[in-house]
Amino acid sequence: KGDPFRGVLKSGSTSKGTMAERKRAPRSDRFGSTNKEWDICLEMKDMRESGRTYGQIAQVLNQRGIKTKAGKPWNYFTARFVTLRTVQMLVAEDERFRQYIATRT
Repeated sequence: KGDPFRGVLKSGSTSKGTMAERKRAPRSDRFGSTNKEWDICLEMKDMRESGRTYGQIAQVLNQRGIKTKAGKPWNYFTARFVTLRTVQMLVAEDERFRQYIATRT
């Protein structure tokens, strides 16, 4: 099927697929700000990589009784948003690490 995250890695989101400059600091009240939530975010990313749709991811989380940060059931849109944001955060962290290593050598 191809890469389920194609075109997402540099989304910020501009129409050209380049990273948009962030105008405010990251919020700590978003889903994924605790270790338990971050583990769920990584699990969502893995489910997407294994071929599940965002609707199926939402369904799995709801069946397990996991609520969104607002205490609501998951739906396609929230599952998509959190999954894509997780991928973006992982890519940004990887880039920061590469830059750090480059300054050390």
